[in-house]
Amino acid sequence: EYDWNITAIVDAFGPEGGVFHEQHPDPHYVFYNRGLWGDIQQDKAEKMMALLYNYTSKRCFYRSTTGSERTRQNQINEHEDTVVRRIAYAHGCEYMDIGHLTKE
Repeated sequence: EYDWNITAIVDAFGPEGGVFHEQHPDPHYVFYNRGLWGDIQQDKAEKMMALLYNYTSKRCFYRSTTGSERTRQNQINEHEDTVVRRIAYAHGCEYMDIGHLTKE
């Protein structure tokens, strides 16, 4: 049963994410799906990517959606494509943009 409520991703993947860690003890891949909720600020992205990598130490991904209308209207694409992408790679994670993968 997957019944947990953690309000911040940095708590879920950090030392306070006990139940989450118990239910997912040894993941091979971890994806963070930003969705359409807005940009991830640089300090949170730094913490999040480090925790994602440490949690799996195999493969972690940051999934962006720069092709969405909401992302373009809110001018999130440039932030995602530069700041967040750089942080993801710096922490050993990968960056995947669904807007580019589904273009064709």
